[in-house]
Amino acid sequence: MRWSRTIRYIDPLGYLGSALIHPFAFALLATAFSCGATWAWALAGVAVSARLLLKLLSDCALQQAHRDLWLLPLWDIVSFAIFVASYWSSRVIWRGFSFNVDGDGLLSAAQDE
Repeated sequence: MRWSRTIRYIDPLGYLGSALIHPFAFALLATAFSCGATWAWALAGVAVSARLLLKLLSDCALQQAHRDLWLLPLWDIVSFAIFVASYWSSRVIWRGFSFNVDGDGLLSAAQDE
């Protein structure tokens, strides 16, 4: 969360554009808002398949074992939730201390309210 809020303050438009890296979450939103239309489920299937293929190819290129592939959709949802939550506040907690992220992406001690 700290990283997401910092990047959002440093480059707001670029960070907003990074929403494009969450196709599975958007496909699930399309499924929810289309009342489960077949095309939306197909879109979600394509997004998961593309993510799985990308993971397998990168694992092969890096000579890594293919592990926990079933967790990819869950990780994508968590990643999208962090992206959305980063817009709710400029306050972060790091190592037990509370900070505010300023317009330059710098941390300053937060004043307790």
